[in-house]
Amino acid sequence: MGQGSAVMTTAGESLKHHRESRGLTQAQFAEHLNSALHRSYDRQRISRWEGGREPVPKIVSTFLSSGATELATSGQGATIIAVANQKGGVGKTTTAVNVSWLLANEGYRVLLIDADPQGNATVHLGIDGMKQEKAGTTLYQVLRLEKNVEDVAQAVGEMPLHVVPATITLGEAEIELLTVPYGTMRLKASLNKEHPDVNISARYDFIVIDCPPNRGPLTIAALTAAQYVIIPCQTEMLALVGVPQLLTTITQVRRSVNPHLTVFGVLPTMHSQTLQDSESLRLLREQFGEHTRIFSPISRSTVFARAVFEGRSAFEHEPKMVGGDGYREIAASLMDLRQPPAAGGAHAAA
Repeated sequence: MGQGSAVMTTAGESLKHHRESRGLTQAQFAEHLNSALHRSYDRQRISRWEGGREPVPKIVSTFLSSGATELATSGQGATIIAVANQKGGVGKTTTAVNVSWLLANEGYRVLLIDADPQGNATVHLGIDGMKQEKAGTTLYQVLRLEKNVEDVAQAVGEMPLHVVPATITLGEAEIELLTVPYGTMRLKASLNKEHPDVNISARYDFIVIDCPPNRGPLTIAALTAAQYVIIPCQTEMLALVGVPQLLTTITQVRRSVNPHLTVFGVLPTMHSQTLQDSESLRLLREQFGEHTRIFSPISRSTVFARAVFEGRSAFEHEPKMVGGDGYREIAASLMDLRQPPAAGGAHAAA
């Protein structure tokens, strides 16, 4: 047994001891965790943790070791993140999908909103966009005020991950958002309805919005709804040119409708060990590193294309994927936002 498996087994044995010392079955223990952490675990998930077949999520181990009865994040609305860059082909969808999967894999409730009429996030996670369009269960219906978000969200496997699908029809909504009063506020309103039965922000820990590759109404709507922005940027010169333009758009949105919108960081993507990419990465860090975090670059790899073909996350396709540390860093940093406060007001240790 490798060292990683031994660590997983030890954590699983500790969890099992915790459960059995309270006289709970695996099903009862799952209900206990779901009540305290607002998750959707089941008996099978508990069994995999205890048997060392799956790592115990950080949020669970933190909760059990703290001795608390309820996490400080209970009742807190979702953290909403837009993944944006007006340039296409820089890895926005790949970033949105893989970060969402990493968060859900830790037990967080995640909603991924496909706000791109190309519907790439929808396809990436194996959802039949045309089937959803025929059923009238896409983001298009939400923005037209015909459906609520919970009516169109699609579950992804057994994880606490849901997707609001998109198809090319979503492009028609861009015109409507421009022509109706407060059109670009509709997405934000759909996530923060006052009635508890339809308040999506209260049902999820994270909402990730995959933006289209432009500065049109759908991107503005996403930035209006979000608290944070992640900017994927390919490590090549033409891609770097678009970052200042997006930052200008973010500043405009901040001044007009969303004063708390914050750049969470820039993620270099499609990086290879060439002189050109290395120079582009150096310039990216030099130009923007003083004002925002630059995450570790995502390596150019065929694993991403294979994962799309299989309709799943790259980390599900290849759990020990090399070159994806930037996604792991983003997920870890986002999880830190949801950790219970430690003594002195600092976040609890990872």
